[in-house]
Amino acid sequence: MPAGPLGFDALARTWDEDAARTERARALAAAIAERVPLQDHWVAMDYGCGTGTLSLLLASRLARVVAVDNAQGMLDVLSEKLRAAGVANVETRCLDLTTQAPPAEQFDFVVSSMALHHISDPASLVLRLGGLLRSGGYMAIADLEAEDGSFHGEGVGDVHHGFSEQQMRSFLVAAGLSTVAVSVAHVMVRRGSEGAVREYPVLLATGRKVCSHGDVS
Repeated sequence: MPAGPLGFDALARTWDEDAARTERARALAAAIAERVPLQDHWVAMDYGCGTGTLSLLLASRLARVVAVDNAQGMLDVLSEKLRAAGVANVETRCLDLTTQAPPAEQFDFVVSSMALHHISDPASLVLRLGGLLRSGGYMAIADLEAEDGSFHGEGVGDVHHGFSEQQMRSFLVAAGLSTVAVSVAHVMVRRGSEGAVREYPVLLATGRKVCSHGDVS
């Protein structure tokens, strides 16, 4: 998750103790598999991968996954998980695309989950992610639907309070993607301090990069 790397480093060791994060990753992996024709020869990037729960769920369907985050502590936990599970087709990379140059490599599929709301200029980030796609490649971006700020509560740094379906759609269209679809893929349920149950939908936006001749391959 590409914001506040030192803060996320401190959370890395206990990150996977929250079962809701695993539940969300499983729901998103299933929704992605329904919308994106994942291929076993594809090379993918998971940007803002955290401890890599989504990366691991998708890896069996792909040739290789480059799991990217700017918090080294998160990547250290992922590396331990990869060794323990004997997974060889996921590699970790510490990188912040908001401040550092993108890799020269291009990808068949780029995915990012719950990272966008931590980025001050999400449109620019999605544009950069789109630039990493091969012609005809696919993108999947998952993030909170617009909420009132209660998801993170007080004390969290500069984050967006989610996005509307139209905002998510506009990010992908501006990045050169076509056949863009946006819908709720999962709903997180939390109980507030007053005991009230709150629901926080997660939007999944998918699209395919337009080829140079104006169509998709």
